[in-house]
Amino acid sequence: MTAERALSDFGPPAKSDARKDPRYGVVLEQVQKMAWPSGQPMVPGGWAETLAVDVVAAIRKAEGQHRKITHHTYEGPGPCQARFFGAGACGYPRDEHELVEDDAADVDAADPVSG
Repeated sequence: MTAERALSDFGPPAKSDARKDPRYGVVLEQVQKMAWPSGQPMVPGGWAETLAVDVVAAIRKAEGQHRKITHHTYEGPGPCQARFFGAGACGYPRDEHELVEDDAADVDAADPVSG
């Protein structure tokens, strides 16, 4: 498994925002500095970037700056099963999606054009 394919609690919008956050560089630098007594990095290669992104995304979520997935509706149960243009399933949890199946029905019922 590569660092880009790692499981995460945060969807693409939250990760993109985390990379743009001014604190991301400082967090990444600290993660890259972490080393075992032998001098080997505790978080090697691209995993340091993955960890730094998730740490900043978690901080942003705690601060109320978290942006959820909005380009599709969550399809559960479990990790989202929505598929796009032959790619794999979305895979992110329900709470990372702005719209879930129950919410989508409520939106359609409230919209006289589509409902």
